[in-house]
Amino acid sequence: MSQDDLVKLGRDHLYPNYRQPPLVLTRGEGSRVWDAAGKQYFDLFGGIAVSTLGHGHPALVAAISAQAQRL
Repeated sequence: MSQDDLVKLGRDHLYPNYRQPPLVLTRGEGSRVWDAAGKQYFDLFGGIAVSTLGHGHPALVAAISAQAQRL
């Protein structure tokens, strides 16, 4: 599916409690994220239950992995 197809799918099925940006994020590293088209962005969004360490921080990945192995 193209990024446009995925955005439309999200608009059709997700509850519209906030405005969805018209992109599909596929990966993140630190404060940077990339969309399905390969375009890079700085992630300046905050929210509920987010990490201030950035995407893929080694300490956070290790802590989540250790917990997932236990439970």
